[in-house]
Amino acid sequence: MPLVFGVLCGWLMGGSFVGLMSLMLPRLARERPGLLRQISRETTPLQIVIPAFGLAFLGWGVVGLVLGAVYLLLEDTVPGGGLGSPNQAFTLFVLGLAAAGAIPLGTLWRWGRLPVLGIVVSFLLLFGWVFPWLAS
Repeated sequence: MPLVFGVLCGWLMGGSFVGLMSLMLPRLARERPGLLRQISRETTPLQIVIPAFGLAFLGWGVVGLVLGAVYLLLEDTVPGGGLGSPNQAFTLFVLGLAAAGAIPLGTLWRWGRLPVLGIVVSFLLLFGWVFPWLAS
């Protein structure tokens, strides 16, 4: 069952990711106008949003599946709760992943730190705490 809950949390993360990235797009257009000029003038926003939405859900679903497999491995290897989670080792692993992603992105995208922070907090909440409670 943890694999199913991992995919479910991945889909929830995909929704959060799409919402927060949509807040980042106007700022991206101001900071990097050349990037948006490369997109054909014949392309409608819908032709960009729908595939991006699908890819976000697919990608985060795969991340959830992989994290579900890691949870199964850690559940047998290092059982024990802590930090408000039924599996402290998994929550620490997710915390490490979040830090490993947040530090470079926050450094590179100084103009987008708030949406990046929102994505990191969503990741931590969904995979660090909600997922272990669902899977246990």
